[in-house]
Amino acid sequence: MSEGAKPPDVIRASLQSGEVLAWWDRPDPRLVGRRELGLEWLFGVLLLHLAFVWIAATVWVGGEAVLLGMPLLAFGTWLVTAPFRTRRAAASMLYALTDQRALILSPTATSAHPLGSIAFVETEAAANGYGHVLFFNEALPVTYRLFHRYGPWTRKSGFIGVAQADRIARDLQDAVAALVGRSTQQQA
Repeated sequence: MSEGAKPPDVIRASLQSGEVLAWWDRPDPRLVGRRELGLEWLFGVLLLHLAFVWIAATVWVGGEAVLLGMPLLAFGTWLVTAPFRTRRAAASMLYALTDQRALILSPTATSAHPLGSIAFVETEAAANGYGHVLFFNEALPVTYRLFHRYGPWTRKSGFIGVAQADRIARDLQDAVAALVGRSTQQQA
């Protein structure tokens, strides 16, 4: 929790001149990883079973077609390990909310969402207070598109797996309203 704790240097370095940090925290890696469980994961399990049956059958028969099972094995492994890879990446992520932007920082990329461009704020919270604060649409990975050919290729995202998700959502809504109120007063 970021209450009273000094923010990491990477967050302070990401702040623009005059920007005030309101909140920061790290996600719960288990919740971030759990979000990746779905049809793709089940299909990955099916592919792994198919690959093992193919490889075992070709080895037993003595055929040289054993190599044809390797792409199934590789793709199935990739799909099955997605929640674990996402969980591992989440351990090094940071979330921050300022008076101007919502920031998602990871070692590979920084995602900055100006408060003025946030069209919705939704919360998915459990009884223990942990949950997701959703405020933008992200493009889905290519593997998801393989299984959902005709559905939407975006999903709602934001601060995934945070403590006190309802409070953070209210703070984000208040910050958006304050920013909109300031811009309305400046235009008048």
